[in-house]
Amino acid sequence: GEMVVQLAAWPDLPALELYDARMRLWQGEIGAAWGDYALIFDGRVRDQPPTAEGASTLSIGCDDAWLDEPLLGTYAGTGNAEGSVDLKGNIKPWLIGAPRFVEPVLIDAVDNIYQLSEGQMWGGEEAFDRLSRLGPPVADHASFAALKAATIANGEWATCLALGLIRLGAPPAGLLTFHVQGDNSGTRGWVRKPGSIIFRIAERLGKLDRVVVADLDALD
Repeated sequence: GEMVVQLAAWPDLPALELYDARMRLWQGEIGAAWGDYALIFDGRVRDQPPTAEGASTLSIGCDDAWLDEPLLGTYAGTGNAEGSVDLKGNIKPWLIGAPRFVEPVLIDAVDNIYQLSEGQMWGGEEAFDRLSRLGPPVADHASFAALKAATIANGEWATCLALGLIRLGAPPAGLLTFHVQGDNSGTRGWVRKPGSIIFRIAERLGKLDRVVVADLDALD
């Protein structure tokens, strides 16, 4: 939102460099002890405030700069779950909730192994080759090596949920997509509601101190 400050009350305001400054608001009764005031907002100034007609207008908002940090990992291109050398530096997928018709990343063309999501997933529901339904997975394997060594019939598929991987019994005929239940590696396990998804993103970035967990739970 915005907050208008009269320069008669704060004449030095236009001389201050306020862009991205911390901005806090307290609420209380005039004349009450400072300890009786409650902090109701803790954020940042969005822009350097313009001044006109004896007042400056502060544009303020939540401090969400932590969301600008990289969230997704990249492939090392060293083989196995890190993909072939041509994938080196490419961004790894990460699924949250229960997305539909997700296109995976091919990481092993020899054995038709794909990655749907970086890290542990909750489950794979259905696979589609073009629009041919392949049904649910036939098995789950504990590691990349076990998935690669498994015997999977043509028209079937299996998972390695611990690494977010799937493998087909034969190369697909067309566009390969999946219905899945995504990330299951956080402290709350598999999440699908908005507050818990924000919680999981903050947790992955190591920024849980930047969110109010009670508010996120209330959002759910």
